[in-house]
Amino acid sequence: MTSSNFLRADVSFDCAGDEELIEASRDWLTFGFKFICPELLEKLDEGGSDIYATITRASTVDDSARSQPYSRANWERMLSSLSERPFSTTLSIFRGSAKNSKFLGSLSVDHLNPSGKWMAFTADITARDEDLANPAYCRRWVDFLAYSLNRVSPASGVVGNDYRGYGETTLDVALNRPRRVSMREARRFLRGYGWVTICPADIVRRLNGAERLNDSDVFCRIENLPDGSAILQSTLSYDQYNDVAVRRVFEVLAPVLPSGNPSRRDAPERARLIFEDAGRYRM
Repeated sequence: MTSSNFLRADVSFDCAGDEELIEASRDWLTFGFKFICPELLEKLDEGGSDIYATITRASTVDDSARSQPYSRANWERMLSSLSERPFSTTLSIFRGSAKNSKFLGSLSVDHLNPSGKWMAFTADITARDEDLANPAYCRRWVDFLAYSLNRVSPASGVVGNDYRGYGETTLDVALNRPRRVSMREARRFLRGYGWVTICPADIVRRLNGAERLNDSDVFCRIENLPDGSAILQSTLSYDQYNDVAVRRVFEVLAPVLPSGNPSRRDAPERARLIFEDAGRYRM
């Protein structure tokens, strides 16, 4: 299902065996809706409304995904089972009935390769125009990222609404850059950039530190994570992230973006990119 208006956070990791990452995945699934749209979770738990949810899980890469109706007990059991490192876990919320439903949002934790080394956390929430224009609503996204990622070391992350890809970024698609290359080089070159961009610690250092990024006046908010990574919010609300803001973000981050000319033909239809070779901006 799709929505014309949505926000989506995609955060990737290259250290899936880390015990702290399991705890972070539990935080992601537990607190995503509580931070971003708490009213959805309240209606879901209260029952008696037209809001319903499904829990989907695949134990291994070879297993078919299995779904069950949401209940508080089912969800608590699913959260407890994250210590078993399932290949995929998703909570999806809908309005209506199973035969005629509207997608409202989902939270997912997925492995991106059969070995289980790479992981992705995703939050995909339908948003109204007034939400995208509301700094308070938009602030919740960054609050959620700062809270849920405060004990792990992300390899990359973007919040935007131009692409819904599995383990791929808008920039990867436009550059025809394979995911295996993008993930292996994630701490050398950003996998993408957007309204909110997560820079791993190695890349923050290459950009001369979070203070230098703050001095650029390109970002309205920078949240520093304990491992040295930084969450960069470009504008107070998503609807302010116009072409001028996209270019400002690109020019600051271009020295740590992969080289190559993004293809307009191959890029997602709604791609928010600067179609120039970032290699020209190398330090």
